[in-house]
Amino acid sequence: MIRLPTSLVVRLDGNNVVLHTLTAAYSWDGASASDITGTWTASTADQLGRMVTYVRGGTIWIARINEANAMDKWDGAAASFANVAAAPTGRDITSVGPYLVVGAAGGDNYAVQWNSLNDIDTWPATNLARLVDTPGKIVAVRALTPLSVAVYKEDSVYLGTLQASKTAFQFQLVAYLAGPVSTAALVSALGAHHWLGDNMTIMRFDGTRGMTRKQIAA
Repeated sequence: MIRLPTSLVVRLDGNNVVLHTLTAAYSWDGASASDITGTWTASTADQLGRMVTYVRGGTIWIARINEANAMDKWDGAAASFANVAAAPTGRDITSVGPYLVVGAAGGDNYAVQWNSLNDIDTWPATNLARLVDTPGKIVAVRALTPLSVAVYKEDSVYLGTLQASKTAFQFQLVAYLAGPVSTAALVSALGAHHWLGDNMTIMRFDGTRGMTRKQIAA
């Protein structure tokens, strides 16, 4: 029996749905499930496993992370996930163009870290920004466009934009608002991000300062 997954990714080639519980990872090919866990420290219920697809050199990788485990990668063919040397732990992860972006990287509730250009295996310590204009902790990170990422804190939203500079991302505080109640409470749909805020309000962000709010009835 497979426990209820806490994270799921469908590979871009249409094969191999990957499911992750607090303790293990499984690949489902439509007929059977295979354990592809590799090395993974058992996590608490609030340390959700997060996964995202990342393309490098024609290979579609799945990168996985949580607050108790540094990043691992799987190419769809290996027997299990493999460790990514020097990669951080993190609360959430997303893919933006040639980069992977990790929120709350290395146990720092205000840090965002990213890899070297087109290189899942290299994580320079200098590829990091600390978002401290607001006191809230980072809850989630999500790609907004192929060139931008939204960083959701408990009390605000920051927009990170790729730039032609030694520092790949420029981050700007764009709104003060209630952030997601958890990393899993935010989804991408219809060109925007939607989430359940910790004030029981459905929030929306499309890359501008405009927000729509719908209060959930008691």
